[in-house]
Amino acid sequence: DAVPNQFENCFFMKLNTKKAALINEKLGKKFTLEYTGEVLDKFLQWKSMGSGDYALGFEPATTFIDDKFEYKTINPGEEIKITLAMSVSEI
Repeated sequence: DAVPNQFENCFFMKLNTKKAALINEKLGKKFTLEYTGEVLDKFLQWKSMGSGDYALGFEPATTFIDDKFEYKTINPGEEIKITLAMSVSEI
């Protein structure tokens, strides 16, 4: 439920698999995000539950943000392949 003047929340995770899902039982739907690439070894869930401002972000990432921020670099000429797959299905 929406909360007046609620601040956003970030949840920092290191998942065992490169897959996250969101289930909406009211709609009977499931959103799934799968990704590859060893460089994306962190995961962030960003959530805003403020009144009139509901938002959710699923973010495969190279680093945690805030006080744990660490850069990962790609050398000149280096290539990294990352694949993202998103799906919506019935539950």
